[in-house]
Amino acid sequence: ASDKVRYQALINMLDFYPPTPLTKEDFPGHSLTLTINSFREGSSNSIVVLAFHPTENWSSASTPLRVITFQAPLAPKLLSAGNTSVELQWRAPSDNSTRAFWVELREHVKNSNWFQPQTDCKNGPVTICKLFGILPNRQYFAHIKVLYRTEAEGVSPSLPFRTTAGVPGKPGVPQVWHNGKKIVWQQAEDNGGNITFYILESRQVRMKRVLENETGAGPR
Repeated sequence: ASDKVRYQALINMLDFYPPTPLTKEDFPGHSLTLTINSFREGSSNSIVVLAFHPTENWSSASTPLRVITFQAPLAPKLLSAGNTSVELQWRAPSDNSTRAFWVELREHVKNSNWFQPQTDCKNGPVTICKLFGILPNRQYFAHIKVLYRTEAEGVSPSLPFRTTAGVPGKPGVPQVWHNGKKIVWQQAEDNGGNITFYILESRQVRMKRVLENETGAGPR
């Protein structure tokens, strides 16, 4: 009976998958479908489907199927880092298997999520991307996400980098409160410079009043 036929795939004439032959009822969804995750990226592979009947003593093999896997995206490289922008270099897979790509960042803090920064990319033998709108003096991870022609997605290894600290802004003008007993001012934007203290300087200004007695001749 057909419900007793068992199936198994022979991968590259070396490995059997699954390790134990299965009937159609044993496959997920009762469908003769296999998902194989052991292939190396950018490799050529052979798959042969084997079938046999455990009691009728017969077996058969399919025509070999050749499968070429896509190349995985490479990690980006850091060209330069500023306080609110960085410049990355990335080389697309040489097999022209991708339809689109984008850059994602994640800040190196607990429970942070990947996000897409504002980018300006120039294509060529290598792609140069400038990323904007990130924070100064922060540790980030960057990776490239690609969309293959099959609509599948791939992700490159991550690149760690750190933005530089920016120039701190100017503090606000000091104001005197409570009859000169308290001086307050608005804090400066540190721009990642980690301002740790302020120095309040004062100097005494002496006002010199000059009284000039003007004497002039009266009317003649």
